Amino acid sequence: NLVRNLSLTITCLLSGMLYGQTLTVVINPINQVPVGGVFTVSGTVSHDPATAAIPAGTPVEVTIQVLDPSGNQVLASPPIQDFAGFNAGRVLNFTQTFPMPWSEDDKWNPAATWNASVSASSPLSALVNATQGIPLLIADLTLQVNGPATAAPGDFVDLTGFVRNLAAVQTEPGV
Repeated sequence: NLVRNLSLTITCLLSGMLYGQTLTVVINPINQVPVGGVFTVSGTVSHDPATAAIPAGTPVEVTIQVLDPSGNQVLASPPIQDFAGFNAGRVLNFTQTFPMPWSEDDKWNPAATWNASVSASSPLSALVNATQGIPLLIADLTLQVNGPATAAPGDFVDLTGFVRNLAAVQTEPGV
């Protein structure tokens, strides 16, 4: 019996490694994320029906993280451990809510891209990873100053105006 169980375990392990990935990760689209606000990374992990099932009791680990434009980890959730096994019809839903740190607005430029990255792995499958771009929305302050039409040297000048935020994102409190 021990030899048969060992043989079955090795066969399952090799089938997952030799015949490609047994898991697929899909991340749901992420809408604009306001700096200082909260957002959710969600999606699914599913099994490729063309490969061997992952038996119940075998751990599948799902890791969710957020990367800045340089590829550095900004946020991460504790890994999700699933032991229910995967067959062709099983889908594991995941969801994680994060607060986008105010400090990320310092990294913003028009070409900068933040990414959500989700990976899934098990001893019987290769590591699979999916990424989804995160459009970061920051405050966009402008000045509208109403000054005098003419001013001569020595005149007192009265300037009035407004600071306006053109974006739908508040500025960092106290700054």
